Amino acid sequence: MKKIRRSCFCLCLTGIFLLSTGGVLQAEVLEKMDAALGLALEAQAEADAFLRERQEEEALLMRLRMEAEALRFENHMLEKRIAGQHQKLEGLEAASDPGRVARLVEPLLGRLTDALEERMDNQPPFGMEARKMRVQRLREAMEDGEKNTEDRFRLFLDGMEAELNLGVFPDTAPGIWEKEGETLRGIFLHLGAAGLFFLSPDGDMVARWDRETRNFHPLDRREGRAVERALAMVQRRMPTELISLPVSLPEVP
Repeated sequence: MKKIRRSCFCLCLTGIFLLSTGGVLQAEVLEKMDAALGLALEAQAEADAFLRERQEEEALLMRLRMEAEALRFENHMLEKRIAGQHQKLEGLEAASDPGRVARLVEPLLGRLTDALEERMDNQPPFGMEARKMRVQRLREAMEDGEKNTEDRFRLFLDGMEAELNLGVFPDTAPGIWEKEGETLRGIFLHLGAAGLFFLSPDGDMVARWDRETRNFHPLDRREGRAVERALAMVQRRMPTELISLPVSLPEVP
């Protein structure tokens, strides 16, 4: 009888031990499953973030393509307008009355010069010193009695051609940004009507020109890195590739 009791007691201990061991194993399995589930959720979150970023880049690329088409349309219309005015001038100069030609063309040149200056004011302020100097020379020529109508019109065509060619290709130039009374020296990256960016030499400050406020606004770190890569491409310090840049779309009348 005692042997039977001892045997039962041993069986009970064995059962308790197995149950305890099974509980430990089950806890380990659950812990591994939780870890695997956590990794899966992190991977899914990363995939969702990548998909959102890809969609944003595709949307921006579409906007850039639309912007490029708008700029081509604007330049095409301006070139047609200039060509038409040039043909009118040739016809007028062929007339027998030079005074009549001057009376017709001089007011037109004044209006075209005003339109050229207005266009400059609506574009990012890159290379403004040279651009304003061209307009100033044109206005001085219109007041110079020794300049004839043909000389003045050709000077206007030269200024308009230089203005249209500005920004056709990306360009850079050193410059100064007056930020709230503080003078910051750096590099300006010009992408035509699409945008103008300022980068400090140490890379701590990257800003974009805003056409609404007529001022530069600092970019966040992610956008700043994209602009730094664009500058490196323009300066041929890295191969050209497709990147997403924060740009300000122009309004086309």
